[in-house]
Amino acid sequence: MTKDFPAQIVRYQICAEEVSVLDITKLSCGDHYCRDCLKHFFELSIRGESHFPPRCCRQLIPLESVEVFLDTDAVERFEERRLEVEALDRTYCSLASCAMFIHPTCITDDRATCPTCQTVTCSICKCKYHNGDCPKDSSLQDFLSIAKTNGLQCCYLCGRMVELEAGCNHITCYCGAHFCYFCGQKWKTCPCNPWEEHGWLPPDY
Repeated sequence: MTKDFPAQIVRYQICAEEVSVLDITKLSCGDHYCRDCLKHFFELSIRGESHFPPRCCRQLIPLESVEVFLDTDAVERFEERRLEVEALDRTYCSLASCAMFIHPTCITDDRATCPTCQTVTCSICKCKYHNGDCPKDSSLQDFLSIAKTNGLQCCYLCGRMVELEAGCNHITCYCGAHFCYFCGQKWKTCPCNPWEEHGWLPPDY
C-alpha cells in the first residue's frame, strides 16, 4: 500500500504566486517557469511576431520541451503561427474583413483560396484574384518583353507564345483561337494586312 504525499508548494518568484513544484519547469538556459507564466509567454509569441519564437536568455524555447504545460488549443495556434512566420512569401486573404493568412497548401498556381471565407486572392499581387496574367509578375513581364523584342506574339485566349517566320498573319492556336500575328487581336477584328510577302513585320516597321 502506497501513501500519497501532497506536492510541495512554493512561491514562484516571477508571478509571486504559490504553485506546486510539479507545475514548474526548468528551461535549457537554467531559468524556471511556472505553468501559467509559460502559457502567457507563448500567448505573447502567438499574438505578436516581435515575440516569436519565444526565447529566454536569448535561447529558443522548443515547443516540444514545454508542450505538456500548454493546452491543445495553444499548441495548435502556435503551430499555425509558426507556419505563417516561416513562410517565405506570405499571402493573406484580400477580403479586408477577413485578412487571414493563407497557407501554401491552399495556393494552386497563383490562386490562393482562403479556408476561412473562400475568397480567392492572387498570390502574386496579393489583391483579389483576377483573370489573365498578373501585371506584378516580374518574371512574366521580363519574358513578355524578350518575346516582343524577338517578334513573338501571344494568343489572346490562352496566352501561348507563337512565332511566325513567314506567311499569312492568320494564326490558329492550339487552343482553337484565331488571331492576327501582327497585332495579336482576334482574327478579322483588326485593320492589319493579312499577308506580308516577306513575313511578319514589327508594329513600328
